[in-house]
Amino acid sequence: MRRIRLFAISLWNSKWSQIATRLRLTIKRTVFVRLRMMGLGIGHWYTAPSPISRTTACTVGPVLAKAIGKQSLPLLTHLAGTPVEITLGMEWVPKRVGRGTHLEKLTLYYMEFLTHLAPEHALNLIKDWIHCVPPYLPGYWKDTWNSYGLSIRVVTWMDIVSRSPEAADPATRAIIDQSIAAQLRFLVCNLETDIGGNHLMKNIRALLRGGRFFQGHEADQWLQLGLRELTEQIREQVLPDGLHFELSPAYHLQVLEDLMDMRRAVAAAAAEQGPCSAAAQDALRTLDDALRRMALAARRLMHPDGLPSLFADGGLHMASTPRALLETLAEWHVIKPAEMDRVLGVWKLPDGGYVGHATEQSLLVVDCGPVGARHLPAHGHGDALAIEWSVGGKRFIVDAGVFEYHQGARRAFSRSTAAHNTVTVGDADQSEFWSSFRVARRANVRVDSWEPQADGFRLAATHDGYRRMRGCPRHSRLIDASASKLVVRDTVQGGAGQAIRARLLLAATARVGNIEQLPTGQWRANIQVPGDERDGRQISAELVSSVAMHTVSLVASTDFGELVPCTQIVMEGGAAPGQIEWAITVG
Repeated sequence: MRRIRLFAISLWNSKWSQIATRLRLTIKRTVFVRLRMMGLGIGHWYTAPSPISRTTACTVGPVLAKAIGKQSLPLLTHLAGTPVEITLGMEWVPKRVGRGTHLEKLTLYYMEFLTHLAPEHALNLIKDWIHCVPPYLPGYWKDTWNSYGLSIRVVTWMDIVSRSPEAADPATRAIIDQSIAAQLRFLVCNLETDIGGNHLMKNIRALLRGGRFFQGHEADQWLQLGLRELTEQIREQVLPDGLHFELSPAYHLQVLEDLMDMRRAVAAAAAEQGPCSAAAQDALRTLDDALRRMALAARRLMHPDGLPSLFADGGLHMASTPRALLETLAEWHVIKPAEMDRVLGVWKLPDGGYVGHATEQSLLVVDCGPVGARHLPAHGHGDALAIEWSVGGKRFIVDAGVFEYHQGARRAFSRSTAAHNTVTVGDADQSEFWSSFRVARRANVRVDSWEPQADGFRLAATHDGYRRMRGCPRHSRLIDASASKLVVRDTVQGGAGQAIRARLLLAATARVGNIEQLPTGQWRANIQVPGDERDGRQISAELVSSVAMHTVSLVASTDFGELVPCTQIVMEGGAAPGQIEWAITVG
């Protein structure tokens, strides 16, 4: 019954169009798999001739220029943290990476590892894949012909072929072109409108790139469809403050890079006198406006180490660095050179729900927004009113990150409120997370006041994520922040005796000295972050709390598949209702 209730709440928050599309796709998938098993049903689209490919591609290679690969087979690569050897004749449908969300298998089918190989090896692997992985195998929508993975794969193939046209003989080029065209035809009929978000952006990127890779009526249709969807999705997904509506800084960068790739195809179409030029010109204006706003959001959420905030799902290196993307946008004259640097001082992303304060060597970020878009909270975490803090150029108070997307203890921990730098009541989560990506009841955050100050800000905010518990407890957090000091008062109103705990997860290199009680009744802990090869300076800080505290050993994941030992400080606030006051001063 509990699972039915959770599913019903999640369904209620979805769009009706999402539900209708999922039902249609489910029926179609079942029918097509059975037809395939009977030797029927692939359709003319798979064997039809490809459109004429362009002699010179207008969008060649990744947005950030990379050297043509030179490695030979076999190639050792990592699929979301799992090592796999890539070679000719390999098992393209391996069962050992087909668990859970199929993320490892999907990563295999992205085939982005091709960019590391010499062109002739990459082309041979592409032909091997085409021969071994036809459409409509059982469960194809999860991995082999998953629309998200397909969208990444065809762009990778187009990049390989375009960057080294001399490496492919006519017969090989014809085989690859036909497969790319077949996959794009499949994509047109299987756009991920049931999911939306960054998935649909990847689909649109593939359509626009395909419309420029080929020429002719069919290619124009792909381009026109991509332009229509792009304009619509920018309006929905890019918030007025520039943040991507899934509210993950890492996914924000990934979508930003995808939009930059799309811009090259759109700009090329806009410059030509063709059937798509007028629509492309309109889309280009919409796109450039979105890119400028997204660039500003990326600058605000960039830590002094040049990498993004780690709130919500994602990893530090799952997309190109903010700096690299901003430099490219400046080269394209989409933003000004002066807009490449981090935003210093006090800032606010009112639509995404982040506030912060930055200096050259520090960044404090507070999450006071929703768990994610109402109909797409898949990448959201229990981090309402949580903080991240870099001081002295180093990460200090950190987010726990994400190890994997497979349902289980590690996935549950990464989403949990106990993994974040905020307050738990009864060790419960602020929002009801279930399965790998679903959320039932969600915490609603209200910013009561926000006052920018000369050297920081004061923020007062409340959320109701624990209202489902006895006594309807509500957590309020008052923060006085500056570059070197953080003063926080956590108040839980209501409740019925549940345990109140405030948590702080420290960077992997941080060390906590003896925790002691002072004559005043307060508790104190000394924290040190030693210098490293990049910066030899040591960071020293003092944490003073109104309640007893202790440490817990945990693991964090700065990227998928990585586990890094960390220390978490837990402040015991007693039974609800109650209050915890604490302050950290950096020396």
